[in-house]
Amino acid sequence: MANIKILGEHSIDVDLLTGGICIDVGCRGFQFSEAMRDLGCSVHAYDIEPMTPPEGVRFGEVAVLDRSGLARYTDTKDQQAKYVSEAGFAVECRDINSIIEHCWCETDKEIDILKLDCEGSEYFILKHLHCYVQPKENPLACYPRQLSIEFHMHCHRALHDQYYEKCMQNLLKHYVPVKHELTQAHGAGWNYWDSLWIRKDLIQPV
Repeated sequence: MANIKILGEHSIDVDLLTGGICIDVGCRGFQFSEAMRDLGCSVHAYDIEPMTPPEGVRFGEVAVLDRSGLARYTDTKDQQAKYVSEAGFAVECRDINSIIEHCWCETDKEIDILKLDCEGSEYFILKHLHCYVQPKENPLACYPRQLSIEFHMHCHRALHDQYYEKCMQNLLKHYVPVKHELTQAHGAGWNYWDSLWIRKDLIQPV
């Protein structure tokens, strides 16, 4: 039976945690990072501006995308709504698949959860999410056990229209949606505000 808790506005199944790694993409405020640290995970947090992480959280000032190199982002009056764009401030970007591979190979622990709250960059990440290293005993073992995602259809409609179906097709290869419904929140209209996906091999048959 799922034991789903909402931590920092993001759902997770706490019974599926193994004391492995949490990758927190879009970590401003570190509320989710701290909650996962307190649940025993090794937390790797990322955001596009310099921040001082709390004790026990590793932080990287990078934009996480489907490629590595240089990206740019647009500043906004809302400090939580800065987003990757074609022009603006320069920032290093890292490929999500390389981050996953590095965390998995460096620690030999599973990625317990990948949380995405990254202002539209989730579309680039999810349409291209795959693993370079796939162990023979369980090819899914190097994929994150859970994905907790906030989509940003409400403010990046063009990205949503272009990439949403590609994201869904890619996700459904290895994951089952446990929580994925359009809801209203924050006065910003309908959106997939709190989407939780579980790796297929972890779903127990009824």
